[in-house]
Amino acid sequence: DAQDLNAAIGMRENAEKERQRAEEERTRAQNEERNKKLVLSALEREARDAASALPYARTIPDYEEARENADEYQQTLFEAGQALTELRSAAQVSDAYADELENLRTREEEQSDAVRRLQRELESEQALARTIQKDLDSPENRDRARRIQELSDKIRELTQEKETAVKKCAELETEWRMSGTSIAEKRTELERASANAKECEQYFEEDLSLAMKCEQYLSKELSPNLRELYDAQGLNGCAKKAAESVPANAQKQTPEEMSATLSENFQRNHDFLQSYHPKLDLFFDKPQTPSLLRQRQRVTLRVNGKEVSLYEFANFLQERIDEADAILEQSDRELFENILMETISHKLRGLIERSGEWARNMSELMGTLDTSMGLTFSLDWKPREAQSETELDTPELVRLLNKDRKLLTDDDRLRVAEHFRTAVRRLREKAETNGETPNYADLIRRALDYREWYAFYLFYQREGEVKKELTDRVFNRFSGGEKAMAMYAPLFAAVSAHYRKARKQRGDCPQILALDEAFAGVDEKNIAAMFELLRMLDFDYILNSQSLWGCYDCVKNLNIAELHRPANASVVTVLRYHWNGLELKMEEAL
Repeated sequence: DAQDLNAAIGMRENAEKERQRAEEERTRAQNEERNKKLVLSALEREARDAASALPYARTIPDYEEARENADEYQQTLFEAGQALTELRSAAQVSDAYADELENLRTREEEQSDAVRRLQRELESEQALARTIQKDLDSPENRDRARRIQELSDKIRELTQEKETAVKKCAELETEWRMSGTSIAEKRTELERASANAKECEQYFEEDLSLAMKCEQYLSKELSPNLRELYDAQGLNGCAKKAAESVPANAQKQTPEEMSATLSENFQRNHDFLQSYHPKLDLFFDKPQTPSLLRQRQRVTLRVNGKEVSLYEFANFLQERIDEADAILEQSDRELFENILMETISHKLRGLIERSGEWARNMSELMGTLDTSMGLTFSLDWKPREAQSETELDTPELVRLLNKDRKLLTDDDRLRVAEHFRTAVRRLREKAETNGETPNYADLIRRALDYREWYAFYLFYQREGEVKKELTDRVFNRFSGGEKAMAMYAPLFAAVSAHYRKARKQRGDCPQILALDEAFAGVDEKNIAAMFELLRMLDFDYILNSQSLWGCYDCVKNLNIAELHRPANASVVTVLRYHWNGLELKMEEAL
């Protein structure tokens, strides 16, 4: 039709235009090719003219070989130049060494001549010395030399004596001139020192009299026996003893520092002694000479309406303590006989027997576990040894507690009482070290805690081997599954043994076990053994894990809840499954 014809005509016109453009492009390319050929011909002529004098063919391999030879020649020429430079430097150094060698040879000849000359002079001097020595060795010259040496020594000695005498005379003359003034000053100092000594003696007698009054209140370890010392050695002996008894650290302190320390200690302990009205006041009057020390600070307290010194108060407290100890000793005996040996001993005996039975049942239960790895565990509850000489070993203590009260001897009672006293004292010291302040009831409770009298020991046994203790070193050599069994088997056995203490009606006591991140770090092949262990112990359990499903043959009935959160969702979906020991089924949503 006409439309197709018009399209065909348009296509023909476009094709004609394209052909014309192609013809023009071909013509342009032919002209450019012709110009390039002219340039190439010119370059070929120039290359032929330049290479006409060269002794090799005008080919690329020959030219590349020539260029390589030229580069090699250039490198060789450069190395030859360097070698020539080094050769010239070596020649210059050699010439310098030759000149220096010639100079050294010349100096050597000069030195040789000098040595020969000195040798001749030495021989001449030696001959002269032998002649002189021969004359000196004669008896007359020896006597003269000895006499000269003696006279020289005498002259030197007299000269020194003269110089010493002159100095001594000058010193004596100076002392004689100053002696008039010095005698008067010494007399004044002597009078002053005598007065101070008399005053110090008076003050020391006052202190000594006070010390003798307080001596009756001091213990034998602190008492210096002042009366006997005074009778034997007098006042000077007591003063010497007093100076020797001052502690080294106190000798460096001034009276002001000692007074400050006493005031500080008094203020720190004032509240503890408030009921005794403690008081700190000055004792003795001020000294006549301001430089001397007479006054002292004294601590007094009021006991039964009477003001007493610190030493009397300490003696009073010691008497009260001795009376309290006597009362407490009788009270301890009554407490020991009426309470400890009658009531607590029976309770402790029952608890220890039940705990021992519980440990045996737990060990028996652990021994029956088939771990499929040939590894079994057992537990032992062993008594501890005494921690000090005054304490008893656990077997001996239990024996005495179980002994009939009528059969106990005084020595038995004393040993048990001393054991608990030491235990309480040790617990108190430990608490004070840790910064705690426990009361006496807490200390008694800890001392009577029979669980601290024993220690648990865990043992393992492989099939065909002897039983060994499970230590940290052995545990670190276990595989992953063995480590899991070593941790979970004692734990599950202990929980099971604890559940077994319940009543016989098992329905009243569900044996529920809950674990967070259950069996983390246990490889897959050993997780099945963990579930088998739970089944053998008849546990109901709630387990939480990131990847654990629990779909094993040994698990017969298991409800599974998977928490599913889609990506970037604000809600969490709970997907529920049930495992019946054979297959996993998804339950319908409620």
